[in-house]
Amino acid sequence: MQSSSSFLPAIMLLSQVLLPFLGIVPLASGYNVTGGLERLLYYYTYRLDHITTAANSRRIVANGVPDGPSPISLDEFLYHLHPNDEQPVHVSANEFPDLVESAKKINELGLAETFPLQRVLDVGSDKMDVFFTELGNLIKHRMSVTKIPGGSTKLNELRTVKKMAFDSLNRVYNARVQASYDSFKHDFQRNFQSMFPDRQTPKSCTFVPRKGRWGLDFEETSEQCEVLSEEDVRSLWNKFKTEGHEASLAALAQSLDDVEDVRMQAIRDSFQPFSVRIALEEGRDLGIDVFETIRENPHIKITQDELWNLWLKHLDAEKVVHLEKSMQLMQRFEAAKTSFELAQNRPVVLDGLLSVDFEAMAGNGTGADEVAMAWNRHLDEHSPATPKESLSRRTLSARAGNPDCDPLKRPGAVETVTTQNPSEAKPGKPAEPAKPSPEAPKTKLKSAAENAELVSQKEFSELSARHKTSRFIPKEWRAKVKSFTDVRTALLKHKPLLPSSAKLKAVTGLNGGALGNGLWVAGVVYSFVSNSTALDKVAAVTSIVPFVGCTTGAVAALEQGQDETMVSIDTSLCLLGDALILAGQPIAALAVYLARFVISQFQPPPKTPTNNETLTARDALWANFINANVYRYMYSHDYRDPHQAFASKLNNTLAVTAYGVLAEAADTIAAINVTSSDETLAEEPGAKDSKSAKGSKSAKGSKSAKVKRLDANVVAQRAQEAMQKVREAATVEVSRQQRDFLFTIPTNLNEGKLFQLRDAGQEFNKRFIERMTSKENVEHHSDSIFQFWVKKGLEILAGNLSPVITELKPTSWDRHEDATKKLSATGEYIATQPVKMPSRVSTAFVLGQSKGLAALDQDTLSAQGYIRQIVRDALGRSATEEELPTSYVDMLAIRHASDVVDAIAGQKKEEQMSTIFPLEGAARQNLHLLLAMKCGGLYEERKIAGIEEERQKQAWVLSSTAPSQVIDPIFPPMEKPSHKGRLLKMMLGMPNDLPASQYEGSDDTLVKDTQKIASKIKGAKKRN
Repeated sequence: MQSSSSFLPAIMLLSQVLLPFLGIVPLASGYNVTGGLERLLYYYTYRLDHITTAANSRRIVANGVPDGPSPISLDEFLYHLHPNDEQPVHVSANEFPDLVESAKKINELGLAETFPLQRVLDVGSDKMDVFFTELGNLIKHRMSVTKIPGGSTKLNELRTVKKMAFDSLNRVYNARVQASYDSFKHDFQRNFQSMFPDRQTPKSCTFVPRKGRWGLDFEETSEQCEVLSEEDVRSLWNKFKTEGHEASLAALAQSLDDVEDVRMQAIRDSFQPFSVRIALEEGRDLGIDVFETIRENPHIKITQDELWNLWLKHLDAEKVVHLEKSMQLMQRFEAAKTSFELAQNRPVVLDGLLSVDFEAMAGNGTGADEVAMAWNRHLDEHSPATPKESLSRRTLSARAGNPDCDPLKRPGAVETVTTQNPSEAKPGKPAEPAKPSPEAPKTKLKSAAENAELVSQKEFSELSARHKTSRFIPKEWRAKVKSFTDVRTALLKHKPLLPSSAKLKAVTGLNGGALGNGLWVAGVVYSFVSNSTALDKVAAVTSIVPFVGCTTGAVAALEQGQDETMVSIDTSLCLLGDALILAGQPIAALAVYLARFVISQFQPPPKTPTNNETLTARDALWANFINANVYRYMYSHDYRDPHQAFASKLNNTLAVTAYGVLAEAADTIAAINVTSSDETLAEEPGAKDSKSAKGSKSAKGSKSAKVKRLDANVVAQRAQEAMQKVREAATVEVSRQQRDFLFTIPTNLNEGKLFQLRDAGQEFNKRFIERMTSKENVEHHSDSIFQFWVKKGLEILAGNLSPVITELKPTSWDRHEDATKKLSATGEYIATQPVKMPSRVSTAFVLGQSKGLAALDQDTLSAQGYIRQIVRDALGRSATEEELPTSYVDMLAIRHASDVVDAIAGQKKEEQMSTIFPLEGAARQNLHLLLAMKCGGLYEERKIAGIEEERQKQAWVLSSTAPSQVIDPIFPPMEKPSHKGRLLKMMLGMPNDLPASQYEGSDDTLVKDTQKIASKIKGAKKRN
């Protein structure tokens, strides 16, 4: 059993090295100094909230600022906090403003004055301790996000923002600690006279802060100020604490601890340098236990030095500590170890790479505590602590992943652990600490993690069954995926919940008693939604490419420029499907090949056509390609395409999208379930670390004590509420993410990043003109030699017979001249007429008929559900019936559904469709796509039902040559519906046919109601 002091001195060295590098330098002088730092903390919290929140989700911090894909600058943020300032604010133009310089500038400009805290975060209270607690909870949840869209550039920005948010939180704590001491000193004489009116006020006193924690060292201060007893100092300090300093500092300290835990765990979770996943053991080697990690992962063959070097590089990449500074730390620790061995004439026994095992060094009449104090004295002499170190809270790097130890405590070997009066413990003379078995907590944590994984697996299966996702296990998976468990492991590459998993820490909210706070439930659900939105969808979709993606040979064949006799149109359409759905690689040759294929179907007319005839012929050729190839491919009837390639890609992607959300929900629910259990709530402080006996806190100040004070019934109620809300949110997220994916397909067809049909259309038009004006076509439309000479002979004869035209001579003896002129003129005209692209609404109509959507939950295509969702996202909460009446939602849906039907029938262009909508941006266009898909799905359902009715009557249904109306989609433009009101009823799920007055009447009332809703949305953004 090892002494709890074994790690402290090594960590002290670590803090000495890293504090200057990380800039943890307390700023002196009063509480007004903290104002600038706090503005920077709020700004970087806003940046963290902004970068970890999806574009379609509501951001929490400073929601009154303009919302957009890029965050606002610090100057703009400060103006948001102080909108009445007349002069423009100029503090920093840097993307990541420096904390020290910017804080000074903010104070100099007088921008550190008070302001309504609601402009940063509305927590329902004006108390600073409540505000700092909720701010810390928010930062903690955002710190657990490790994956965001945008690639390496965005991920690097996330790392920087995390670092700046944590550093600013640390600095605010340090500054407030220093300011509290300054305030105590400033008010000392007044408080002394108030408490001891009959005594003479001391002329000078030196106040000695307690080392490692906020407070005064009563004994040392009494010795420095002879007229004051220890009890006098304690009384004065207690009076000072009652004035409100303690609560806010305690909230900040707790927030710092919680954020630190989650950030460090997230960094450990993201460390996966091998082809197989490893479980990092938490420890004191800058956050990991190198030896234990290697021992617990026998499947990896690596030395301690190799793993250590990989970890240091990871810390450097994650912006925790520069690689150079880590190496300097190792050198200083080694130097201290060597000099101690020489001075004490005893070998230093290490416990890890940066910790000393004092228990192993004890013996021959010398106890572990004495050895530890000797080590401390040696460090004081050779690497003395600076005054600022005694004030600084532990930093992420300095603390090195030890949840229950403060590395900056330098008073003695260990800190007293007592249940009586902690203030009576004297530095250097600690009470004997409790020494629980180091293996017990580790086993308990592993057991909790194993239980969580079992709960997660069970919850995933139940969620999948409840969402009827078994219909989303495509036949392509079945050889590899035979159960819901296989879906998680084989396709989603699910990572089991481990004792060290960030989710188990980020979800709990136990620290600081958050489970007893109603805001915790909302925080857990928000964290789930954020994590679900940030899921690595590219990686998930990539997992199904081997099942349904095109072969690499197909890509190579196309890129090598092989002609159409070597590359089939099926291959090209397969690659088109990859580009639209699977985010395949861009293939420049695809547009060229498709154009060549279309032009190969062209047959010149027998007579030289006019301009309009040529334009009609070209448009018919292009429209036939869209219908016969693109739309038929999207429809994916197995008669024309036995493999149903597009339907498979579509169905597989919808499936993996749904399963990804449900897997995230299952993990979240499992974490709530386990961390709110009676066993976990009763967990001792040491259970957070496998070697927890080293560095336990006093029972009075421990996190365990806070947890035990929670009402078990309240905890159970909150946990059940949170789990149910996560389940409900999962249903919403599945529909949302499947909708968002479907919206991309019609847009990608014309304007995608990997392929644009417009490019193929332009290439086709160019080749059409070349074909029309080619030498072969000119020859085809020129007179034959016999016809030419007969024509010329008649011209000559006419000239000889008529005195009027006796001078008439043939203008040219070239028989190709007329055809060349006519076809060239036609080519010039065609060049001015771009090929018409299929509208997004038309494409969505065909997509709705696709066999790939046969298993889609129809609620996903609910127009009213979509309207409520986007309004809810804009308001940041569910709208009440008064704010968003059902009658209004229905009328808005009817108006747009009517326009969509007209557009599909070719009676209205997209730009002529209604613009009445409470939100700006793409939301209205997406509603049109949703309605078009819904309409297409209804036509497909009716067609299938009609086929079944005819099956009993018509023999051709059973023949080998099915009619086109069976195996093809309904191509747009569709026929004008004879009962439009009935179609609208079905599209919108209404009970009765809609009279024409409801979709053709005046829009005045709808416009007024929409303006009211839009005003409420804008007002909500301003209030937030």
